Amino acid sequence: ATYSDAATFQIKNGSKLYNAQLDVAHCEKDECSGQAKILLYKKGSQQVFQTFISNDLNFYLDKQQQPSVNVIQLYNEQSPLIFEDFNFDGQQDLAIRNGNESSYGGPSYGVYVFNKTRQKFVISDELTALATENLGMFQTDAKRKRLITFAKSGCCFHVSSEYAVIPNKGLKLV
Repeated sequence: ATYSDAATFQIKNGSKLYNAQLDVAHCEKDECSGQAKILLYKKGSQQVFQTFISNDLNFYLDKQQQPSVNVIQLYNEQSPLIFEDFNFDGQQDLAIRNGNESSYGGPSYGVYVFNKTRQKFVISDELTALATENLGMFQTDAKRKRLITFAKSGCCFHVSSEYAVIPNKGLKLV
């Protein structure tokens, strides 16, 4: 599908290992949304390392008309791409915004972990669920090896949960 208001962005400052190209269907003023293709390149390479599709890569542009990267602010900005080691295995992982499907219409993410054996990113259903069933993207505490989620009910009941990542087992609420 070709749109007259489609846009392409290069992201070179999000990761020490990768550059990314975002091709998004629709941009108007400072907001972009709709289906998008994300091309990942290893730094220094022109060859596409891996391609991802987001059904709704929703994000805002900064003053330089660029998307942010690696920003996770509760009730505020959450970037289209987040590069971080989500499962604490020493490999950089990637979260890709896929709309506003989390609680209260907040941002939701597909979370991909780097699989060393396969040498590519694979979807983590468990981490994707964490980034969909709570208030937007979870936060990571690398020192304590914890993932922190935020949830609420109505105006006044707020809850924060912490999960430990157990290698080869999954998540454990702590």
